[in-house]
Amino acid sequence: MAATQLALARTQRSLRAIAEALFSGTAGPPPAARLDWLVAEVSDLLRHAGARSRYLFQLCLFLVSWLAPLWLLRLPPLGRLTVAERIRALTRLEDSPACASLVLACKAILCMVYYEDEAAARSIAAYEPCQARRLPLLAEPGGASPDAGGAP
Repeated sequence: MAATQLALARTQRSLRAIAEALFSGTAGPPPAARLDWLVAEVSDLLRHAGARSRYLFQLCLFLVSWLAPLWLLRLPPLGRLTVAERIRALTRLEDSPACASLVLACKAILCMVYYEDEAAARSIAAYEPCQARRLPLLAEPGGASPDAGGAP
């Protein structure tokens, strides 16, 4: 059980370090509460994922956290770097043909969860609320539309 808790803590530290760099903008990183929410949501997602999926994602996180600093000739892990250095390190790692898929895997999961939030989705103009309208129905044989009350 202690090993599981240790792995979870390591995963959460890696998630936070990558997310802080990934979602930083001109105003800086997202608020701490937003990052806490993201780490909790991704941790919950991993808890419900199958063992193979969880292991592969945690392996990607581990490799990104330890390889990215090396691109800046720094000692791992990624969380020891400043946010600006993390951004540079992740960008360089992503530009590497051998490691790009590792960064992509981490970014895909983090972005999927981060942009579930309406405010985050609106910040990139990717939010369109669901419309409460009926889908068009096919016309019945003989040309009558079910929505038209039987009129052709």
